Amino acid sequence: MKAFILIVGILIGVFWSQIYTVSETIYNEVMNAGAEVVAIAQTPPKPVSKKSGQAKPVIMYATAWCTYCKKAREYFARYKIEYTEYDIEKDEQAKRMYELMGGGGVPLLLVDGQKIRGFNLAKLNSALR
Repeated sequence: MKAFILIVGILIGVFWSQIYTVSETIYNEVMNAGAEVVAIAQTPPKPVSKKSGQAKPVIMYATAWCTYCKKAREYFARYKIEYTEYDIEKDEQAKRMYELMGGGGVPLLLVDGQKIRGFNLAKLNSALR
C-alpha cells in the first residue's frame, strides 16, 4: 500500500504542471460562464416582439402578500414594463385562470404566452428579449 501511495505521489509530482493547467482552464471557463449569466441578469430587457414590433404582453397572477410578487412589481417598475396583474385571492375569475394554467405558486407570469413560474430573473429577461 505504501508503494502505491508513493507511485501516485510521484506521478502527481511529474504531471503537476499539466494537472494545474487543465484545472486552471476549467476554472476560468466556469467563471466566465458565471460572468455571462450575471451580465444577462443585469441587462435591462427589451420587451418588444421581433415579429410584430409591438410590446410583448406581460400578465402576472399574484397575491398582495407575496414577496416574490413584490420583487416582480419592482422589476417591472424599474424597467418601465407594462403588465397586467391579477390578484388570485381577490378575483375569482383570475383564480380559475391561474388554476387552469397549473397554478403551483405565485407569481405566475405570462410573457407573450410563455409561462414562467416564480420570479426567475434569467427566464424573465430571456422571455422579454
